[in-house]
Amino acid sequence: MVYCGFCGGRIAADDLFCAHCGQRQPLIGASEPLRAARATAKLVVAGTTELDSSFVLQKESNLIGRTDPNSNIFPEVDLSNFDLETKVSRKHARIWRKGETFLIEDLGSVNGTVVLGRDNDTVRLAPHQPRVLENGDKLRLGETMLHFLIG
Repeated sequence: MVYCGFCGGRIAADDLFCAHCGQRQPLIGASEPLRAARATAKLVVAGTTELDSSFVLQKESNLIGRTDPNSNIFPEVDLSNFDLETKVSRKHARIWRKGETFLIEDLGSVNGTVVLGRDNDTVRLAPHQPRVLENGDKLRLGETMLHFLIG
């Protein structure tokens, strides 16, 4: 038995898709070798007991913000349910992958993006100035706190 690289559920070694989350596994085909596994990352909303409070960063670039169907904005990390005072901008920030490194940038949001690192360093991001994220970093977008986790 092996474990899904996205949700951690137990799956058979030759499964193409996870039975728990439905994600395609890094198996190219039953007769081909496994590709090198890439690190996965997720954001977990702090201070909530809702079941859907984590977001797996599946794309190379992930928009963080609030959904607005009128403006055709549908972020990969939709914080609408966790931002009742609308302090998170529709297009607040983005996290993307560069090789095995994850970076974040503020997209010119009104209430800003703050990174609280594991070394207790607190950095308010200037708009469009990327910063490398490390496992365990905390992100504050408006009044919403997120934990960034790799693996």
